Amino acid sequence: METKKAKSLPVLHFWILVSALLVLIGIAPSIIARGYVGYSNSLIKDEITRTEKSRVLLLGSWNDYYSIEYNHYWRQEMGEKFVQKSYDEVLNAASYGDDLFNRYLNSSRFTHVLVPRESFDNEVIRHKFGTRGTIEIHLSNPYFAQVGSIDGPFAAVLLKVLNPKNLNDHFVPPSYNLSWKNVEPSFYTLNKKTEEIGLYRLLYSSFYESGPDVSWFYSPESDSNNFLEIGVKNLPLSLEKIILKVTFVAAYGPNAPSHTISVKTRLHFEQRTLKPSIPETIEVLLQKGDTIKIQNISPCHLPRSFEPTDLDNRKICFGVSKVFIHL
Repeated sequence: METKKAKSLPVLHFWILVSALLVLIGIAPSIIARGYVGYSNSLIKDEITRTEKSRVLLLGSWNDYYSIEYNHYWRQEMGEKFVQKSYDEVLNAASYGDDLFNRYLNSSRFTHVLVPRESFDNEVIRHKFGTRGTIEIHLSNPYFAQVGSIDGPFAAVLLKVLNPKNLNDHFVPPSYNLSWKNVEPSFYTLNKKTEEIGLYRLLYSSFYESGPDVSWFYSPESDSNNFLEIGVKNLPLSLEKIILKVTFVAAYGPNAPSHTISVKTRLHFEQRTLKPSIPETIEVLLQKGDTIKIQNISPCHLPRSFEPTDLDNRKICFGVSKVFIHL
C-alpha cells in the first residue's frame, strides 16, 4: 500500500526529463529505464554503459511492481495506465513460461531486467491467473544472472538476460484472453483501489479476494450452475490449439474432506478426487472454441463442518491455484 504526496517529490534528475521526452514520442515507460538506472546507482550504471545497445525492462510481481522507484514515481505523477503502457505484452509473453519469455526478451533485444528485491529473494516473478494464465518466471540460470543491485527504500536487483538456446529470431507470443463462467470477477481478478486522502494524497492498494495462492469455488444456488468453465478467447487464426494446465486443491485445512470433480472438454473426460493439501494438476488439449468444464461430483460442504471457527455460510467445493497456457 503506497501513498501519493504532491509536496514531497524527488529532485528532478536528467533521467526524468529524458523519460518524459521518450514517452511523448511513444516509447513505453516500462522499457525506458536506461536513464533511470544509469543515474541512480554507480554499479548498475557501469553494467549498463558497458553493455552495447543496452535495453532494460522493469519487471515485477503482482504486489511489488511499484516498489521500483521509476514505476513508483511515474504512478504518482501520471497514474497506473501511464506506467503500464505496453506492459500487457510483457505479461502476455510471461504467461507462456520461462522458455518462451526468454525467447521474447531476446527477440525484443532486452539486455537486462530490473526486478524488486522482494521478487528476487522469492526467486520468481508471480501473478495469479486473471484474464491470462498464471505467471511464474524464475529469476535464475539459465535465463538470468545477477549483475547489480540497489539498496534503500526502493531496493531492486539488475539481472542480465541470458540466451541459453542462442535464439535471436523475431518472436511475439500470440495474445489471448481467458474466459470464466459461473464465478464472479473477484475469483480471478486482481482488485485495485485508489483512495483520495486530503487534497494531494492518493492511497493505492491491490489484493486478491481469496489471497494470491488459490481461489475457492463455492456451491451455487442453482444446480444448473454447479460447474466452473474456463475458455481461451481471441487466439490468432494461425493457432489452432493450445495446452491448458489447471491445478486444483481440495477445501482448505488438513481436516477437509476429499472432493471428486469431473473434467470435460469436447474430446476429453476424466474424474479426479482432490485431497487436502495435495494439489492435483490436469492437462488438456483445447482446440479453438473449446472450453474446460469442471463439475462437482461429490457434495460441497459448509466450512464449519471441518473447520469449526469458519462460520462462512457458503458451501465450499474446491480451489483453483494455477492456470498455465502452453503452445
